[in-house]
Amino acid sequence: MKLFFPDLVRAIDMGAEAKRLVAVKFAPAETAKLEDETASEEVARRRSAAPTTVPNDAEVITALTEGNDESRRKIRARRRHRFKKF
Repeated sequence: MKLFFPDLVRAIDMGAEAKRLVAVKFAPAETAKLEDETASEEVARRRSAAPTTVPNDAEVITALTEGNDESRRKIRARRRHRFKKF
């Protein structure tokens, strides 16, 4: 902080901050049961599996193929345009 905000660091009144911190009260730490901790870990670890195969629907496969082809065409056009600039 001294490097980026030197005036802010110089403006801190340590005596006033120490007095202010005396009045600060933190909430007591919550103690969780061991059962609850392991249950939450188990839920956090569970994830649904991502699909690993392409659907057998002909329309979906056609749409995906067309989308990929369109993306390739756009990329090629951008590369051609950039190359022509040189």
